[in-house]
Amino acid sequence: MGDTRPSPFSLPLRRAVQPWLAAVRTVDANADTPAKAWRHWLVTAIAATIFAIDSMPGLDYAIAALHVIVVLMCQWVLRPRQILYVTGLCMLLALCAFGISSQGVFHADSAVRCGVSLAAISIAGYLGYRSRMAIDAMRRQGIELGRTTALLAGAQALSRTGSLSLDVATRSLTWSEQTARIFGLPPETQPTIELLLTHVHRADREMVREMIDEAILGAPSLEMEHRLEWPDGSVRHVRFRANQAIGVSGGLEYHGVLIDVTDSHRQHEAMQSLQSELAHVGRVATLGELSASLAHEIRQPLGAIALHSGSALRWLCRTDPNLAEATANLGHIRAAAERAEAVVESLRKLSRPDSGEYRCFCLGEAIAETLPLLRHDLNRTGTSLEIDLSDDLPQVAGDRVQIQQVVLNLILNGLQAIAACDMDQGRMRICGWVDATQMVWIRITDNGAGIASDDMKRIFTPFFTTKSEGMGMGLSICRTIIAHHGGTLSASSRPGKTEFVFSLKRVLH
Repeated sequence: MGDTRPSPFSLPLRRAVQPWLAAVRTVDANADTPAKAWRHWLVTAIAATIFAIDSMPGLDYAIAALHVIVVLMCQWVLRPRQILYVTGLCMLLALCAFGISSQGVFHADSAVRCGVSLAAISIAGYLGYRSRMAIDAMRRQGIELGRTTALLAGAQALSRTGSLSLDVATRSLTWSEQTARIFGLPPETQPTIELLLTHVHRADREMVREMIDEAILGAPSLEMEHRLEWPDGSVRHVRFRANQAIGVSGGLEYHGVLIDVTDSHRQHEAMQSLQSELAHVGRVATLGELSASLAHEIRQPLGAIALHSGSALRWLCRTDPNLAEATANLGHIRAAAERAEAVVESLRKLSRPDSGEYRCFCLGEAIAETLPLLRHDLNRTGTSLEIDLSDDLPQVAGDRVQIQQVVLNLILNGLQAIAACDMDQGRMRICGWVDATQMVWIRITDNGAGIASDDMKRIFTPFFTTKSEGMGMGLSICRTIIAHHGGTLSASSRPGKTEFVFSLKRVLH
């Protein structure tokens, strides 16, 4: 009968193979797909085959070095620490195969081959471990990059902000998906300068071309706001900002953001419309306060017209008509009609809604146009009005009617303060000047009772008023109008003197 005694190397071999099989079972149980499980068993089969061949006596080849293949294959299916375990197992298998193949007889050549194989396996294990660590790090970075990209894309979609970069040397563009959506194009569209220009609003196209020229010349930063025209004909408002940067290739690049500000632009337009309507309401309320003055100002020229027309008829109906006197009366009628027309024209301008357009106009002329509406109140309160506006006062840009509303409100406040004092002689003064910052300033002064110090802090607050019949909106509307024109409105007061001062931007020719 054959010898059934166990080989002296069978116990170490069993101990070497069992951990390997346990590792394979663990990896196989955690395998996500049948393809991965098949790969695990293939590695195990290769390792067993190499061990079986290496255990054959009489072979003069370093068969154990083939375990390097096993180690290198494991870097794609095992974790870094498991690769080290497999490397140790392969080295143990090589030692066991060396012992089995030598059959208890030491051969120097076999020992050298075994040593070379062990060195090759250990080096392969170290390289496989480092490679797997690098692969895992790259995978983690890829996952993090994907998550960051998704978060960035989500943030860009929520904020309606896209990214855009320009390589100046090659004139090539790179953009995010959100930028393509802002342009109304599919995300997979390849951007070019010509494509972008075709979607820029035709009125802003030249402005965008000038910005591109600035980029080619090396401007440190770019910023502008323009409109886009979508394929369906709708218009979007966008704001672009970019800074200069050095690209990976060493060339000049611009990295920037494109923000869709259409909604904020619409909100701004709605706010402007509301402010305009509020100012119009304020003007109508002011004209209501001037109703007595307007009636008086219109009644006087109408009475004069009736008087002079009757006189002219009498001169013409005489047996010997006096044409000179009739002509003189007709001249008085014309003057009275022109006076009434001036009052009605001033009333019409102030009562109409705002045009919403800013135009250049002479501030002195605009102030003078409001005086016919105030003449009766000036006479009623016995107030003298001094106007000190030089003829060379520069033009300003804005809504003429709104600025006239501000002047009218401030003068009316002064007249009401003077009337409250019951004084014999009221005085008001309007003067203007230009400061070093090219702002035009207008000061309106009265010698009324003044404003209490506690009230000075709240006079521009909406709905605050010291008058029983007032709404408390006049000064608040005035400050809003001036601020909307890029200026300021302030007040100062002491007993016997109150000043309101406002500024407007002059037009630089």
